[in-house]
Amino acid sequence: MDKLSYLMPSERPRMDAGKIETLCVEMGAHAAEEMLCRAFEDLGQRLLGLQELSDRQTQDELHKALKGLAAIADQIGLCGLACVARDVMTCIEYGDLTAQAATTARLERMGERSLSALWDLQDLSV
Repeated sequence: MDKLSYLMPSERPRMDAGKIETLCVEMGAHAAEEMLCRAFEDLGQRLLGLQELSDRQTQDELHKALKGLAAIADQIGLCGLACVARDVMTCIEYGDLTAQAATTARLERMGERSLSALWDLQDLSV
């Protein structure tokens, strides 16, 4: 027991660029860009609110918030974020608080990385 190991979880966000392309075709570039900006802001607010919901242990509210977060993430092609949100929902459904805490931490990391990746897309033409 002389050595300590520090785990540095690192996971790249998975994105489906085809969803953004489809939005651009269906909505037009300007409307798609506005929708992405609203989704970006909404996801940020939802991710911030998850910690508060987790702290209060309101599992039903947390599950509902995760369902909305996953839907928005799916809509704009952040499939990795949506998948992790659904993983947390599964932990809630099974009542596994340890797994829920670990998966929520993963969701927070994935959320931060996904929003950063989405933010970087602003430099590209939508």
